[in-house]
Amino acid sequence: MTSLARSPMMRRIVEEQWLSLDVFHDRRHLFRDALSDHRKRRYRPSILTLLPHPEGIAYAAFAPGSESSNPAVAISMAGLDYDELVADGLLDAITVLYTRMDNFTLAPGADPLNRHLILHGRFLGFASEVNSTRLLWAFDQLAEVVRQAEEERVK
Repeated sequence: MTSLARSPMMRRIVEEQWLSLDVFHDRRHLFRDALSDHRKRRYRPSILTLLPHPEGIAYAAFAPGSESSNPAVAISMAGLDYDELVADGLLDAITVLYTRMDNFTLAPGADPLNRHLILHGRFLGFASEVNSTRLLWAFDQLAEVVRQAEEERVK
C-alpha cells in the first residue's frame, strides 16, 4: 500500500476518481499538494494538509448544514444503501481519525493517526509514511462512498 501511494497510479486515482467528485474537486489544490509531499516523503505536510478534510467532505456530501462534529455521523445521516464493505471500512477509518483522546498514554513506538492528538499538538511523532498512506486510503474509501451516494441519487 505504501509503494502504491507513492506511485503514478495514485496520482491517476486522485485526478480521475477523487477530483471528478465536486466535494473533492473543491479541495483539488490541497490534494495535489499533499500527494506531491507524500511522493517526496514529506509526510508531516501531507498529513497536516489533509487531516482536517474528511470532516468537511463528509458534511458537504452527506449532511450539509449539520452541526454535528463527527464525519461518521454525517455519513450515517445520509441513510443511503452503500456497498457495506467499503462503507464499514470508511467508518472504521473515520472513527480512528476522529476518536477524541483527552487522557492518553502512548505505548513506546506507537504511531497513531488521530486528528485530535495531532491537530491539537498532543502527539508530534505522527509524520510517517504509514500514517500518510493511511490517510490517503481513508480518502480513497470516502471518495468511493461519495461516488456511490451520487449514483444512488441519480437513480
